[in-house]
Amino acid sequence: MRTTRITITVLFVAVVAMLSLSCGKTEDAGPPITTKVQEGVVTFEKVYDQKGGSTKGGSLRLTSDGGYIVSGVLQPVSKKESAYLLRLDINGNKMWDRWYSQATPLKAKRVVNCDEGGYLIACQAEQTENSNRRKIVLIKVDSEGNYEWENTLQNDGDELCSGFEKTLDGNYIMVGRTTSSDGVRINGFLTKISNRGIILYKKTFHDLGVRDTFGPLVLGDSGFVITAAINITEPVANSDIMVIRTDRDGKVLWHQQIGDSNQDAAPALAAASDGGYYLAGSTMSNSTGNYDVFVAKLANDGDLEWTKSVGGASHDAGYSVAAAADGGCVVSGATRSMGEGILKAYMIKLDKDGTLLWQKAFHAGNRQIGPSVIATPDGGYAIASGARRPHSSEYMTFIIKTDANGNVENSSANRPAVF
Repeated sequence: MRTTRITITVLFVAVVAMLSLSCGKTEDAGPPITTKVQEGVVTFEKVYDQKGGSTKGGSLRLTSDGGYIVSGVLQPVSKKESAYLLRLDINGNKMWDRWYSQATPLKAKRVVNCDEGGYLIACQAEQTENSNRRKIVLIKVDSEGNYEWENTLQNDGDELCSGFEKTLDGNYIMVGRTTSSDGVRINGFLTKISNRGIILYKKTFHDLGVRDTFGPLVLGDSGFVITAAINITEPVANSDIMVIRTDRDGKVLWHQQIGDSNQDAAPALAAASDGGYYLAGSTMSNSTGNYDVFVAKLANDGDLEWTKSVGGASHDAGYSVAAAADGGCVVSGATRSMGEGILKAYMIKLDKDGTLLWQKAFHAGNRQIGPSVIATPDGGYAIASGARRPHSSEYMTFIIKTDANGNVENSSANRPAVF
């Protein structure tokens, strides 16, 4: 496997902060956007408003009946955050929502479908009322969202979950970041968890300099692929991307470092139809002036095949990537370049060679991003997002379902939503 160096770096949280604070000149960064919706394909843009509080949708999954399950955060007015689940049918109609509370704030980070039915939620919880240390809590619910059991994963320091998937043997794999109790050692981790929420093994990647891990992908041989952020010191202190391939026991089989001296990150990962991998994130390298969406294609052995930067004069970022039926990929994120100064949910489509086919921006409030995108069985795509209510600091959950060209019938894209 050859080693490739390209311009990719810094922690993804910096991109989020810059997007939330910055406003720049508007510029259309790509080809014209088509508007005809494909016949026979369900499309919708819907806001799910929890009166008396805020909800933010994050992780989005398909359910066995073609509907959707969304995890996120509910924050009633003047009360602590609770983990939140929203269940939708195939047309985006709400079937039910549920929230799960503890003595300290609790956020639902990821949700997966369980083989035995129902859902398993990976949540982030504060350790104590007076501590900013966080723990990972697993909550199992039935198909109607009714609570069944929970388990807190033990760690002496601060621990964050950034990815959670079901494995081929009916268990689960999780990635994230763990910090020692003294706050000195920060390591990305990969941990396998039983279907009863018990840790089977836990691996960290300290020897590779990994601070955060993202993904993961579950492969046909029961191994895993993850993407990671690593520290570098030359020519300046910064962060690079690393892609890591492991066996089923978490043993590293190969790793590929991607990076140079500019500020870039790629926390999103998807399996390509040819056996390779798509990465997505944000880049200052080869950008049009600010952060752009970054996409890369790797071969099965980790060799870099191509990279692509997409964006306009203002800030743009990629948060999630999904493989498309035609071999290409679709990336969701946020844009100000197409936002007329407003942060909008953003979707771009690239073919298998990295050519930009189309881009789309969606507007449902004062500020929204698209942190999760999935491909749907009808060839379209769905995005989960949060949207701030007009003239308010509170959020609503915003779900977008498009056809294969990113179109929505009667779409609010590129124009203000009406409330």
